[in-house]
Amino acid sequence: ARDYYGGTKDLATLKAVQRTLQYCMEVQLKEAIATGYKMEFNGDETEICQAVNVTQAGTVMGGSICQADWSMSSIAVCAASLDFYIKYLEARGDDVANYRNGQTGTTLNLKTELANLLKAMDDDFWRTDVPEIPDGFHDAFRIKKTNAWPLRRTVNFTLMPVYFGTPYDPARKAKDVSAMAHY
Repeated sequence: ARDYYGGTKDLATLKAVQRTLQYCMEVQLKEAIATGYKMEFNGDETEICQAVNVTQAGTVMGGSICQADWSMSSIAVCAASLDFYIKYLEARGDDVANYRNGQTGTTLNLKTELANLLKAMDDDFWRTDVPEIPDGFHDAFRIKKTNAWPLRRTVNFTLMPVYFGTPYDPARKAKDVSAMAHY
């Protein structure tokens, strides 16, 4: 819907699928808010699902990279979705500062929620402890049970177009691209 609207500016079609757009956004927000803006892998990461945390030598260290770990990609997807949804609601003339979430019955300021998601990307996934990349980068996940970093980088290239579509700091995006190129 985001890409369709970006290419066509066809608001009528989006209005026709309003209930679906609303559900998809609200279920993501419900989860994000309930977990303090940490989100588990959402199933879109099928290329790494069932993978395990391993050393460079291939020794299994425990901690799966699927459904049980905190996912930076899931937060990025939620942020991109919410950024689009805010623009869509504003185009309709809706008040995004007093949005009623049908999933929870709460009233939300959607721009505040977007800021919370973007802050969580840094709070939970920005790391500066890798000597090869001292300027820092976003890592793909944290092990939920221990909050440990992965021992080996996992770069999810298929979600990069969504990540680039977030209203996230361009300088941080550039550092992430540099970190990916390194690996």
